[in-house]
Amino acid sequence: MTRALTHIAAQLTKPANLVRKRPGRSSPRTRKRGGSHRYPRRPDDTPAVRTVTHTITIHRLQPDPTP
Repeated sequence: MTRALTHIAAQLTKPANLVRKRPGRSSPRTRKRGGSHRYPRRPDDTPAVRTVTHTITIHRLQPDPTP
């Protein structure tokens, strides 16, 4: 049992598990994780949504040859 308590105490005191004190707040915040930087940030003058225009072309069917 002593070994189990030592293991739990070691896990709880890891720096990654500790959360900063936030006086005046009711609950602690979760740590922010770094975002993926796979895509570059879009410039400020470009809209967030891209507008796409589709064109529908209707073709006439060939008439059936009459025998």
